[in-house]
Amino acid sequence: MPEQEHEPVRLPEPWKESLFFDEKKWAKVIMLEEDRDEVKSLGTKQAFQAFEKMINTAANHLHCLENLDTGARIILQLSRVPCNGVRSLPSMSIEYSIKNMVILSGWDGEIRGGDLRDIPIRAILAAYAQHDAEKNISFNRAFLLDFPERKGIPKKYWVEDSDSEGDTVYSPANILDPLPAKYSKRPWFYALVAEQYDALAREHPDANVANLMVELNSDVAPGSVRRWITRARKEGLLPPADWKRG
Repeated sequence: MPEQEHEPVRLPEPWKESLFFDEKKWAKVIMLEEDRDEVKSLGTKQAFQAFEKMINTAANHLHCLENLDTGARIILQLSRVPCNGVRSLPSMSIEYSIKNMVILSGWDGEIRGGDLRDIPIRAILAAYAQHDAEKNISFNRAFLLDFPERKGIPKKYWVEDSDSEGDTVYSPANILDPLPAKYSKRPWFYALVAEQYDALAREHPDANVANLMVELNSDVAPGSVRRWITRARKEGLLPPADWKRG
């Protein structure tokens, strides 16, 4: 999954992300009045720093989208919906709402309600949520597979240019060999489970990957292998079982 960190978000056709400049300018334009009120009670220096921080945060959540069929362009400012409950690792249940939307171009004459209903808002929000959840998965795996010698990760999984302290085994070598079940109490083991799951899914896209892992790790009870997969999902190393990617 490492390459997914840099993949563009997969938006519903015919929409795609469009590059645009001056994100900070647009962040200032669409910043809500209550956001500005937050900094009014601060001293001049603190107010400036707070305002700049808010601008940078807003700019990071701005996305310019283009409809390839009509040329319509919009800017969306997304806001992460808070998740209820306490968890130790990022949840895959990321949800966004739209804080602001700016219509740039592409509509002739007045914009009517039907024009706005033609924008697939729910699908767009779901696409960004899935894209960012995939980045969380990649981050979680990389974090667990950093510093392999210190963590006791077997050398068979190290990539050729890994050094003992400053590198990572993400993505690991020899991932289609049976997994070292004796390390199943180590957190990094479940990153290997997730990597093996993805490797098998790439090679056999129409197969039941859990069954393939049971066959591959035949020295381990099938129920144990399935529990590995379940735990990898709970740890944010695999997406939910009912989550269809791409």
